[in-house]
Formats: sequence, structure tokens, C-alpha cells
Amino acid sequence: IDLAQLHGQESEEDVMFIKASTGKQVIKALKLGEDPRVDRFLVEAWLDSSADYLLFDAGTGSGKIFDWSGLQELDAELGGNWPKEFFLAGGLHPGNLREAFQVLHPYAVDLSSGVETEGTKDLQKMRQAVVDGQLHDLRVHKYHLYFLGTGFIEQGDYYAVDADGLSGACAPCDQKVRHGLKV
Repeated sequence: IDLAQLHGQESEEDVMFIKASTGKQVIKALKLGEDPRVDRFLVEAWLDSSADYLLFDAGTGSGKIFDWSGLQELDAELGGNWPKEFFLAGGLHPGNLREAFQVLHPYAVDLSSGVETEGTKDLQKMRQAVVDGQLHDLRVHKYHLYFLGTGFIEQGDYYAVDADGLSGACAPCDQKVRHGLKV
């Protein structure tokens, strides 16, 4: 295990305990989408946490994006310079990936059902997601694409892909890669 991704009601003390007892990084997932004002308050409350990363997700598994307006306001106030890097998840697919990068400037995106066809990872959709990331910024390694879930994944050496969970990273950044996607 390289890091823990927490999706429950963990407190800051829980995050600190996990980090101290394991020596591993922690991603704290925040369920957003109920109300943009509440979302913004929740995100602001976690920006100075000891979690290494935040993950913003609708948390419903519906494959639909949530209302990003509260995050957009915060992003504008921060000038795109978030004090903590964050992952964006929830309804992302090749058709809205560029907008996600342009609007919210995530450190990474978490793609699951948006790159699947009939419940299996679709290599063509995965390739398109990588291309969309490249079109957004010539420094493509600034952004990390994670494809989570089940299904066959082709071996390669480009972006990290993990069928069991988040354990890979971006090859151009020289971070750990277990599986990759050739483009």
C-alpha cells in the first residue's frame, strides 16, 4: 500500500493517526454536490488538514458531475493556486475532461465509469482521456489520470492505471507506476 484514500467520516485526528502509524500519504475524499455553498465551506475546512491530498467527488457512483460553482468561486479567489493539491472525481469522461482542467485546475482526475463501456474499461475512451489531458496543457505530466475500477488494462509506460485502486502515478513525473497506458 502506497497511500490510503479515506471516504468516510474521518476526522483530522484520524488522518493524523493513519499518517503517523503507517508513514504513508493520505487522500481525504469529500462528498460534494448537495449545495455549492456547503461544498465550499467543507472544502475550506479541510484545506489546512494534514491530508496530503483532497479528493472532491459526488460520492454517489452515479457517473454524473456535481455542481462545481462553489469550487469555481474558491478557485477564482485562490487564483488557481490551491494550498493543497486535489483530485477531481464524479462523472468525468473524455467529453468533459478539458473543461474540468480549465475550470478547476485539479492536480489529478479520477476516472471510472466515464471510461467504461458496459462495465469494462474501454481502452479507446482511456486513450481519449489522456489526449484530452495533453491538449489542455503541454506540461501534461502536471496532471495525473487515474482509471479506477475493474476490467482489462493494457500494459504500457505512460499514465498510471490500476484496476484495484489508486496505487500508480504519472510516469513522466518519475513516480511509482505499476500499470500504464500507452498512447
